[in-house]
Amino acid sequence: MYSGVFKCALNAWITSHQAQGLQADPRTISSAFFLRGVQLTFCPPISFSHSTVQYASTMTQPLHRGPQSHWDLFWSFTKLALQGFGGVLTVVQRELVEKKQWLTNEEFVEDWSIAQVLPGPNVINLGLMIGQRHFGLSGAMTASAGLMLIPSMVVLTLALLYGSVADNPITQNALRGMNAVVAGLIMATGLKLIPALKKNPLGFAVCLGVVGATFVLLNVFKVPTVWILMVMGGACTYLANQQLKRAQIEKSQGQNT
Repeated sequence: MYSGVFKCALNAWITSHQAQGLQADPRTISSAFFLRGVQLTFCPPISFSHSTVQYASTMTQPLHRGPQSHWDLFWSFTKLALQGFGGVLTVVQRELVEKKQWLTNEEFVEDWSIAQVLPGPNVINLGLMIGQRHFGLSGAMTASAGLMLIPSMVVLTLALLYGSVADNPITQNALRGMNAVVAGLIMATGLKLIPALKKNPLGFAVCLGVVGATFVLLNVFKVPTVWILMVMGGACTYLANQQLKRAQIEKSQGQNT
Protein backbone atom coordinates (compact mmCIF):
# COMPACT_ATOMS: atom_id res chain seq x y z
CA MET A 1 0.00 0.00 0.00
CA TYR A 2 2.78 2.43 0.98
CA SER A 3 4.65 1.82 -2.27
CA GLY A 4 1.50 2.68 -4.21
CA VAL A 5 1.04 5.88 -2.24
CA PHE A 6 4.70 6.74 -2.81
CA LYS A 7 4.47 6.22 -6.58
CA CYS A 8 1.23 8.21 -6.87
CA ALA A 9 2.63 11.09 -4.84
CA LEU A 10 5.89 11.10 -6.80
CA ASN A 11 4.12 11.03 -10.17
CA ALA A 12 1.74 13.78 -9.09
CA TRP A 13 4.65 15.94 -7.96
CA ILE A 14 6.52 15.50 -11.24
CA THR A 15 3.38 16.06 -13.32
CA SER A 16 2.48 19.26 -11.49
CA HIS A 17 5.97 20.71 -11.99
CA GLN A 18 6.11 19.69 -15.65
CA ALA A 19 2.77 21.41 -16.15
CA GLN A 20 4.47 24.61 -15.04
CA GLY A 21 7.12 24.19 -17.72
CA LEU A 22 9.81 22.80 -15.42
CA GLN A 23 11.87 19.66 -15.85
CA ALA A 24 12.04 17.69 -12.64
CA ASP A 25 14.81 15.19 -12.04
CA PRO A 26 13.19 11.91 -10.87
CA ARG A 27 16.41 10.71 -9.21
CA THR A 28 16.68 13.80 -7.03
CA ILE A 29 12.96 13.75 -6.19
CA SER A 30 13.09 10.03 -5.34
CA SER A 31 15.99 10.68 -2.97
CA ALA A 32 14.00 13.43 -1.29
CA PHE A 33 10.99 11.19 -0.80
CA PHE A 34 13.17 8.34 0.48
CA LEU A 35 14.91 10.53 3.05
CA ARG A 36 11.59 11.96 4.15
CA GLY A 37 10.21 8.44 4.52
CA VAL A 38 13.09 7.51 6.80
CA GLN A 39 12.44 10.61 8.89
CA LEU A 40 8.74 9.79 9.19
CA THR A 41 9.63 6.25 10.27
CA PHE A 42 11.87 7.26 13.17
CA CYS A 43 10.37 10.65 14.10
CA PRO A 44 6.89 11.80 15.11
CA PRO A 45 4.47 11.68 12.17
CA ILE A 46 4.03 14.82 10.11
CA SER A 47 1.52 15.54 7.36
CA PHE A 48 2.87 13.59 4.37
CA SER A 49 1.35 15.53 1.52
CA HIS A 50 2.54 18.98 2.58
CA SER A 51 5.83 18.39 4.36
CA THR A 52 7.18 15.82 1.91
CA VAL A 53 6.56 17.96 -1.14
CA GLN A 54 7.96 20.99 0.67
CA TYR A 55 11.08 19.01 1.63
CA ALA A 56 11.51 17.68 -1.89
CA SER A 57 11.08 21.14 -3.38
CA THR A 58 13.99 22.44 -1.32
CA MET A 59 16.25 19.73 -2.75
CA THR A 60 15.24 20.23 -6.37
CA GLN A 61 15.66 23.18 -8.64
CA PRO A 62 14.22 23.69 -12.13
CA LEU A 63 16.66 22.02 -14.48
CA HIS A 64 17.85 24.20 -17.33
CA ARG A 65 17.48 22.45 -20.60
CA GLY A 66 20.47 22.04 -22.85
CA PRO A 67 20.75 21.18 -26.54
CA GLN A 68 19.23 17.78 -27.19
CA SER A 69 21.66 16.85 -29.95
CA HIS A 70 24.44 18.22 -32.14
CA TRP A 71 21.80 19.08 -34.73
CA ASP A 72 19.83 21.07 -32.17
CA LEU A 73 23.01 22.88 -31.14
CA PHE A 74 23.94 23.64 -34.74
CA TRP A 75 20.56 25.06 -35.76
CA SER A 76 20.10 26.98 -32.54
CA PHE A 77 23.33 28.91 -33.07
CA THR A 78 22.61 29.27 -36.78
CA LYS A 79 19.25 30.93 -36.08
CA LEU A 80 20.91 33.02 -33.39
CA ALA A 81 23.57 34.31 -35.79
CA LEU A 82 21.03 35.05 -38.53
CA GLN A 83 19.12 37.31 -36.13
CA GLY A 84 22.18 39.21 -34.92
CA PHE A 85 21.83 42.40 -36.94
CA GLY A 86 23.96 45.13 -35.39
CA GLY A 87 25.25 42.87 -32.62
CA VAL A 88 24.20 39.59 -31.11
CA LEU A 89 24.12 40.41 -27.39
CA THR A 90 20.39 41.05 -27.30
CA VAL A 91 19.63 38.00 -29.43
CA VAL A 92 21.93 35.71 -27.43
CA GLN A 93 20.37 36.69 -24.10
CA ARG A 94 16.82 36.30 -25.37
CA GLU A 95 17.41 32.98 -27.14
CA LEU A 96 19.65 31.18 -24.64
CA VAL A 97 18.18 32.52 -21.39
CA GLU A 98 14.56 33.43 -21.98
CA LYS A 99 13.47 31.05 -24.75
CA LYS A 100 15.65 27.95 -24.57
CA GLN A 101 16.60 28.33 -20.88
CA TRP A 102 20.01 26.79 -21.45
CA LEU A 103 21.42 29.37 -19.02
CA THR A 104 20.18 31.48 -16.15
CA ASN A 105 20.77 35.22 -16.18
CA GLU A 106 23.58 34.77 -13.66
CA GLU A 107 25.23 32.01 -15.71
CA PHE A 108 24.89 34.08 -18.86
CA VAL A 109 26.59 37.08 -17.25
CA GLU A 110 29.48 34.89 -16.08
CA ASP A 111 29.91 33.12 -19.43
CA TRP A 112 29.60 36.34 -21.39
CA SER A 113 32.22 37.97 -19.17
CA ILE A 114 34.66 35.17 -19.99
CA ALA A 115 33.79 35.40 -23.69
CA GLN A 116 34.40 39.16 -23.53
CA VAL A 117 37.89 38.78 -22.07
CA LEU A 118 39.05 36.01 -24.41
CA PRO A 119 40.39 37.03 -27.83
CA GLY A 120 38.06 36.67 -30.75
CA PRO A 121 34.34 37.41 -31.31
CA ASN A 122 32.32 37.17 -28.10
CA VAL A 123 29.54 35.01 -29.49
CA ILE A 124 32.02 32.56 -31.01
CA ASN A 125 33.70 32.17 -27.63
CA LEU A 126 30.34 31.68 -25.95
CA GLY A 127 29.33 29.08 -28.51
CA LEU A 128 32.58 27.20 -27.95
CA MET A 129 31.97 27.13 -24.19
CA ILE A 130 28.36 25.96 -24.43
CA GLY A 131 29.10 23.37 -27.08
CA GLN A 132 32.06 21.98 -25.14
CA ARG A 133 30.03 21.93 -21.93
CA HIS A 134 27.36 19.64 -23.40
CA PHE A 135 29.15 17.59 -26.07
CA GLY A 136 32.87 18.12 -25.61
CA LEU A 137 35.14 19.06 -28.50
CA SER A 138 32.59 17.98 -31.12
CA GLY A 139 30.00 20.24 -29.52
CA ALA A 140 32.36 23.21 -29.59
CA MET A 141 33.06 22.66 -33.29
CA THR A 142 29.33 22.20 -34.01
CA ALA A 143 28.40 25.47 -32.29
CA SER A 144 31.13 27.30 -34.20
CA ALA A 145 29.94 25.83 -37.49
CA GLY A 146 26.39 26.89 -36.71
CA LEU A 147 27.52 30.45 -36.06
CA MET A 148 29.64 30.76 -39.20
CA LEU A 149 28.59 28.38 -41.98
CA ILE A 150 25.18 29.54 -43.22
CA PRO A 151 25.48 33.12 -41.86
CA SER A 152 28.72 33.57 -43.85
CA MET A 153 26.91 32.59 -47.04
CA VAL A 154 24.12 35.05 -46.25
CA VAL A 155 26.60 37.86 -45.52
CA LEU A 156 28.48 37.26 -48.78
CA THR A 157 25.21 37.35 -50.70
CA LEU A 158 24.11 40.56 -48.99
CA ALA A 159 27.52 42.11 -49.64
CA LEU A 160 27.13 41.49 -53.36
CA LEU A 161 23.63 42.99 -53.32
CA TYR A 162 24.72 45.96 -51.20
CA GLY A 163 27.47 46.82 -53.66
CA SER A 164 24.85 47.71 -56.24
CA VAL A 165 22.84 50.00 -53.93
CA ALA A 166 25.53 51.32 -51.57
CA ASP A 167 25.40 54.82 -53.09
CA ASN A 168 21.63 54.99 -52.96
CA PRO A 169 20.51 57.72 -50.45
CA ILE A 170 17.54 55.61 -49.37
CA THR A 171 19.83 52.73 -48.41
CA GLN A 172 22.21 55.00 -46.52
CA ASN A 173 19.40 56.67 -44.55
CA ALA A 174 17.87 53.28 -43.71
CA LEU A 175 21.17 52.05 -42.28
CA ARG A 176 21.60 55.23 -40.22
CA GLY A 177 18.12 54.80 -38.80
CA MET A 178 18.93 51.27 -37.68
CA ASN A 179 21.67 52.62 -35.39
CA ALA A 180 19.08 53.94 -32.94
CA VAL A 181 17.27 50.59 -32.91
CA VAL A 182 20.48 48.67 -32.23
CA ALA A 183 21.43 51.05 -29.41
CA GLY A 184 18.00 50.60 -27.84
CA LEU A 185 18.25 46.80 -28.04
CA ILE A 186 21.67 46.76 -26.37
CA MET A 187 20.51 49.13 -23.63
CA ALA A 188 17.41 47.03 -22.95
CA THR A 189 19.51 43.87 -22.65
CA GLY A 190 21.91 45.58 -20.25
CA LEU A 191 19.01 46.64 -18.02
CA LYS A 192 17.64 43.08 -17.99
CA LEU A 193 21.02 41.72 -16.88
CA ILE A 194 21.44 44.16 -13.98
CA PRO A 195 19.37 42.03 -11.51
CA ALA A 196 21.86 39.19 -12.00
CA LEU A 197 24.46 41.34 -10.21
CA LYS A 198 22.54 41.01 -6.94
CA LYS A 199 24.03 37.54 -6.47
CA ASN A 200 27.57 38.69 -7.19
CA PRO A 201 29.98 38.18 -4.24
CA LEU A 202 31.09 41.81 -4.51
CA GLY A 203 27.61 43.05 -3.66
CA PHE A 204 25.07 44.86 -5.79
CA ALA A 205 26.21 48.40 -4.86
CA VAL A 206 29.87 47.68 -5.66
CA CYS A 207 28.91 46.12 -9.00
CA LEU A 208 26.90 49.18 -9.97
CA GLY A 209 29.89 51.34 -9.02
CA VAL A 210 32.14 49.26 -11.25
CA VAL A 211 29.65 49.54 -14.11
CA GLY A 212 29.59 53.33 -13.75
CA ALA A 213 33.37 53.63 -13.48
CA THR A 214 33.88 51.44 -16.54
CA PHE A 215 31.41 53.53 -18.54
CA VAL A 216 33.17 56.77 -17.59
CA LEU A 217 36.66 55.42 -18.29
CA LEU A 218 35.62 54.04 -21.67
CA ASN A 219 33.45 56.87 -22.97
CA VAL A 220 34.68 60.00 -21.18
CA PHE A 221 38.40 59.44 -20.70
CA LYS A 222 38.73 57.14 -23.75
CA VAL A 223 40.83 54.59 -21.86
CA PRO A 224 41.68 51.59 -24.07
CA THR A 225 39.55 48.54 -23.41
CA VAL A 226 42.56 46.32 -22.74
CA TRP A 227 43.64 48.52 -19.82
CA ILE A 228 40.13 48.57 -18.39
CA LEU A 229 39.99 44.80 -18.53
CA MET A 230 43.40 44.40 -16.94
CA VAL A 231 42.98 46.96 -14.14
CA MET A 232 39.26 46.90 -13.36
CA GLY A 233 38.86 43.24 -14.19
CA GLY A 234 41.92 42.22 -12.20
CA ALA A 235 40.86 44.26 -9.15
CA CYS A 236 37.29 42.90 -9.23
CA THR A 237 38.54 39.34 -9.64
CA TYR A 238 40.82 39.72 -6.62
CA LEU A 239 38.10 41.27 -4.44
CA ALA A 240 35.53 38.64 -5.43
CA ASN A 241 38.02 35.87 -4.63
CA GLN A 242 38.67 37.38 -1.20
CA GLN A 243 34.94 37.62 -0.51
CA LEU A 244 34.39 33.98 -1.47
CA LYS A 245 37.29 32.85 0.73
CA ARG A 246 35.94 34.87 3.66
CA ALA A 247 32.46 33.39 3.20
CA GLN A 248 33.91 29.88 3.07
CA ILE A 249 35.87 30.44 6.29
CA GLU A 250 32.80 31.81 8.08
CA LYS A 251 30.76 28.84 6.89
CA SER A 252 33.34 26.33 8.15
CA GLN A 253 33.59 28.12 11.50
CA GLY A 254 29.81 28.07 11.83
CA GLN A 255 29.74 24.33 11.17
CA ASN A 256 32.45 23.71 13.78
CA THR A 257 30.57 25.63 16.45
